[in-house]
Amino acid sequence: MMLKNEKGSAIIQVAIMFPILLALTFGMINFILLARDGTIMESAARTGARQVGMLKSYDEALEKAEEDLRLGLVKGASVSIEGKKRADPLTLNITPSLLKLSQNCS
Repeated sequence: MMLKNEKGSAIIQVAIMFPILLALTFGMINFILLARDGTIMESAARTGARQVGMLKSYDEALEKAEEDLRLGLVKGASVSIEGKKRADPLTLNITPSLLKLSQNCS
């Protein structure tokens, strides 16, 4: 049983908690999407390194890593290979884009 002076308190509580719950929900969704992109980029780097090890072709390795990124819907990431000489250690870099400007609204 509600007292006379407590009638509007439920609406005020909902009005205070709704934006907080909404922010937490979207924050969790954003974190999950970032973790997903990180996993896809890690897999693309592994695939590119495997291609270099098997085929010794840097261009095919870059293409395969970029294809994995496209299939995983990771936009704006760049792929590069360092250490193309035999004596140098091989490094395949995948750099994510913090600002996803490549998304079109049209």
